Amino acid sequence: SLGGTGYLSSMRTAIQNSINAGVVYVVAAGNSNADVYGADGLFGTSDDFIPAAFPEVAAVSAMVDTDGKLGGIGTSTGYGADDTRATFSNYSRSVVFGNPVTSSGKAIDFAAPGVNVYSTYKGNSYATMSGTSMASPHGTGSVALYIAQHGLATNAAGVYTIRQALIDAGQPQSQWRSGSTNDPDGNLEP
Repeated sequence: SLGGTGYLSSMRTAIQNSINAGVVYVVAAGNSNADVYGADGLFGTSDDFIPAAFPEVAAVSAMVDTDGKLGGIGTSTGYGADDTRATFSNYSRSVVFGNPVTSSGKAIDFAAPGVNVYSTYKGNSYATMSGTSMASPHGTGSVALYIAQHGLATNAAGVYTIRQALIDAGQPQSQWRSGSTNDPDGNLEP
């Protein structure tokens, strides 16, 4: 759930090096209701949300899911109706050339529950929180389940195979509910 605004070539290089060794990164897309490439929409500039903007990582947006079921029949929250993109979640209007995976969400690989999630908290306690930092652990769990069934990645190609398999297995946003899913860019990540 590491994230910030800017561009750090040293961070990207470190991530690339570990991905070459088979490490899968699943990161929070960010909570600014903004494009991961910033207002200018360009990768590699000072307004990127990193590391989510890096094409080597799996960026996860947050969705509202209050009942664990399809169809948008659960209760609404202050962050949106059931089975919609959380209003705070970052999104992606485009994707950089050469991105190693293909997602209908462009630079966002997929969405996961990120609203009113009961989780561990500081001080050896628990709390209910919302954010893409709550969604990314769901994505990490999906990676772990995939690895348990198919084995570890040993290089970048293996990492990208895992990411693509999870994207491909995701439920299309058009099936979450009838009507709008509150995705402002029209690039509907699964």
